[in-house]
Amino acid sequence: MKNIKNYFKKSALIFFYLLMFIIFVGVFLRIKYLGSDSYWLDEGFTLMQGRGVVNHGYPLLDSGWIEWKDLLMPYLIAPFIKFFGLQNSFLLRLPAVIFGVATIIVGYYLVKRLFSRLTALMFAIFLSLGYWYIAWSQQVRGYSALIFFVLLFFYFLVEHFKKDKTKYLWLAFCTIILATLSKTFGALLLAPFSFYLFKSRKYKILLLITLPSILVMFLAKNKISNIFNLQRELHFCFYIKQYLLHYFATVSVFGWLGLLASFLNDKKNRIIHGSILIFMLGALIVFSTMVIVTEGRYLLMITPFLFLYTAYFIEYLTKNLEHKTTATILIFLIVLFASFIFDHNIVLFPQKHYKLETGTPQPNYKQAYGVIKKNGFKKEDVIISGNPMMDLIYLNKVDYTIRWSLTGRRGDDMFKNGQDMYTGAEKLYSRDGRGGIEKIKKLQHKFNVYVVLDSLALHRMNPKLREDIIHSDGQVIFKEKGHNGVVVYFFKHTPKNVSF
Repeated sequence: MKNIKNYFKKSALIFFYLLMFIIFVGVFLRIKYLGSDSYWLDEGFTLMQGRGVVNHGYPLLDSGWIEWKDLLMPYLIAPFIKFFGLQNSFLLRLPAVIFGVATIIVGYYLVKRLFSRLTALMFAIFLSLGYWYIAWSQQVRGYSALIFFVLLFFYFLVEHFKKDKTKYLWLAFCTIILATLSKTFGALLLAPFSFYLFKSRKYKILLLITLPSILVMFLAKNKISNIFNLQRELHFCFYIKQYLLHYFATVSVFGWLGLLASFLNDKKNRIIHGSILIFMLGALIVFSTMVIVTEGRYLLMITPFLFLYTAYFIEYLTKNLEHKTTATILIFLIVLFASFIFDHNIVLFPQKHYKLETGTPQPNYKQAYGVIKKNGFKKEDVIISGNPMMDLIYLNKVDYTIRWSLTGRRGDDMFKNGQDMYTGAEKLYSRDGRGGIEKIKKLQHKFNVYVVLDSLALHRMNPKLREDIIHSDGQVIFKEKGHNGVVVYFFKHTPKNVSF
């Protein structure tokens, strides 16, 4: 008996040291080059909210608009903005890194309680080395926190299932609130929570939580529709093909087999697996039928479970083999290597730049504004931009903005009351594009004028103004290569009485 106890103590210690090493690797991959990459559009949204929190205590933007969406990250980064400014991207991205590392830890303990330490260790490695989890842990956005709270939510469900203590249900509900504050799609956790409460016969708690939630959603349906970017009409399975293709492109097929295997084999935890499946299918249905824009990043909160079941299925395959542990490790290494080689889901070395997904605008604003400063930019010079948030971040001033559609649909822009909603920048021209280049010429008679446009703004802005700027006498002082770059036009100050 003493030898058995010593074996388990030694085994637990080995797993603990391995987990510490995995966490260390996860920290290194996320911290290295953290501040080197430029901010991009969506990070600008969060930074402007954080700036509003610093200035007013709540996310009041310079235009007078209050942006209540995804509040957790703006409040977390507000102290860093106050003491270190907007340009310290290392510190402002640090909260996302912390959530990313914490996800490895909570993921390990969730799977350990659900399956085994070996499966948990494999899952922790997937989370530590996973391309998407590293990439989104380096963004001033709430996705990293969302993944953490989603896994924490299911950890509390497992704890309640094992111990039947009500406190874990209330902790799970609090986690839903925090997940929703991270990203509004966290509210989708209400579906698996309601399912779990119903199957566990916790009817009083179910009524206490579900009915008020339904009432709130009904009374605030218009506000919710705007927050979630929902369509007014359902188009069933309209986008489901794109999302499923994204799944297969980014997650090993073992995950799907593992999901099936868990239902066939792990009968004692079937209520947990059912809750996870409800969550995954519910999210997939909402994304593919109701959300205006298809974004692979929305799948981030459900893809960890396919990696979870990949780890489970690897161990499930080897359960009857004589050398089970050796075979499990061997198969896991093969899957890990295949993922690294073929679908690039695994990161072994730190990267300076992570491409988030196809179509995500990630131009090098940092370099573009650096060129503007080197060109002798002065406070009285005029800056015109498709994304004036970046003007404020890198130049600490805004002047004019150019209207363009965020989704490609007419009217889906960042304007409120005729000005940019995030910075209060004045629009350069009327909706039909007239007067834009004339306005630039008039400004040029008094000041140096810089026009900063990324590829997305160029593609979706008024075509007449785009052609006018491209064919004007503005000097291109910076042009990033690639379809996702940024270009800077310089209109040198030419007094009205000077002619060439």
